[in-house]
Amino acid sequence: MAMANFKFIDIGINLTDPMFRGIYRGNQKHQDDFAQVVERASSVGIQKFMITGGNLEDSREALKLAQSREEFFSTVGCHPTRCSEFDQQGAEQYFSALRELVVNNRGKVVAVGECGLGSKFIKTTFPTKKKWETGHCLKDRNEPCHIIQVLEVMAAARNEDPVEMANTIYNNTLKVFFTGS
Repeated sequence: MAMANFKFIDIGINLTDPMFRGIYRGNQKHQDDFAQVVERASSVGIQKFMITGGNLEDSREALKLAQSREEFFSTVGCHPTRCSEFDQQGAEQYFSALRELVVNNRGKVVAVGECGLGSKFIKTTFPTKKKWETGHCLKDRNEPCHIIQVLEVMAAARNEDPVEMANTIYNNTLKVFFTGS
């Protein structure tokens, strides 16, 4: 079976990275091959590309790129390694700018993340943990958070009801993974 018969969505492509333009550590190492990268991905079945925003500037760039092609979409967020930007630029102003990108661009911004946002910005029902603790972790020992915290952050960023969002996610997951249920 040929790969083109499959359909995929790349949910975390970093197309804002200068390497897709041939630039590594500030130096041009090869010709811009952005179009070829996208074409190769499309030829094996990638139907939609979710371009990752790793901080406010990346999120703006990802959105601008998403607006350039029908199959491009973006995420908005701030990677945990870049959370110092909240303090450098003013936490409330930075968070508001991220949220504004989400709210004003719902057709192209399809996810919130990378996320280093904690209960300082969005109130959650679970306490934020500084280290791994049994029963309180979703991802791994280095990124302690509870699944409810992730849901509450996503719902708040999208200005949606967390229970309604949870039900939608649950029903969609049933459709995708448990078709016999």
